[in-house]
Amino acid sequence: MSLIKNSLMTLCLTLLASLFAPVALAQNQDGLNALAPENLNKERPAPAFDVTGTWSFDRQFSGERFDPPEGFQLTPYGQSHYDAAIKATEEGKIYRNDIGLCWPIGMPIMMARAWPVHMVQLPSSIFMVQELMNEIRMVFLDGRTHTDPDIAVSSWAGESIGRWEGDNLIIDTRNFVDEHHWIHDRLGIPGSDQLQIIEKYSMPDNDTLRIEFTLRDPKVFVGDWVITKQLRRTNDRDLQEVHCLPDLNDHMPTTQADEYNVREVQ
Repeated sequence: MSLIKNSLMTLCLTLLASLFAPVALAQNQDGLNALAPENLNKERPAPAFDVTGTWSFDRQFSGERFDPPEGFQLTPYGQSHYDAAIKATEEGKIYRNDIGLCWPIGMPIMMARAWPVHMVQLPSSIFMVQELMNEIRMVFLDGRTHTDPDIAVSSWAGESIGRWEGDNLIIDTRNFVDEHHWIHDRLGIPGSDQLQIIEKYSMPDNDTLRIEFTLRDPKVFVGDWVITKQLRRTNDRDLQEVHCLPDLNDHMPTTQADEYNVREVQ
């Protein structure tokens, strides 16, 4: 009997330890984090360009929202959100106004807003900070692969792995959250845990950063959506702290708890 008790106790302790153990994250082949000196100082081919700087969205190039392409086709799940958003708009309301309620803006929306994106490029990674809500993403350039989705820490910005291909920077972002995350917040097009975003960065000149986004999310829409945005270098703007606080938006009817903010679409 004591042997059985001891075995059960060992099993319980093992399960508890697994619950509170750090979740495994992607690492480079040497098991180093992005800022480890050995990782930063490792010999690598020279990058095609350096994105370090402050970048503002170029409204003259395209609109700020990630509008779906002509003839787009949604899945039944995506269509249910889209239809509910159209109905809300017809009634003068906003469907599931999560951003107004201060949920993170996430990818891809964070890359096309009126607030600038501040970037710092290192040999092993790129840090990007969207001034709105201080949204941050890390792009790993040290050869690691994506974390297994079964153990990944899902987030609104996702897990971004980058690589250089000739004159282009390619960033593959996965492992997103499945709730309160939007590709197009006004049209009610969500981003699910199956979303994948591939960005192709090019720098036509020192003051222009062009990004071709390829979005795929088989849970929400059919096929790939390819959308190109452009950023312009801004040299007279430093990073500021811009929080979204719920009481700042209390005057907006769309942030109140009504059927459009609490409704769960199956």
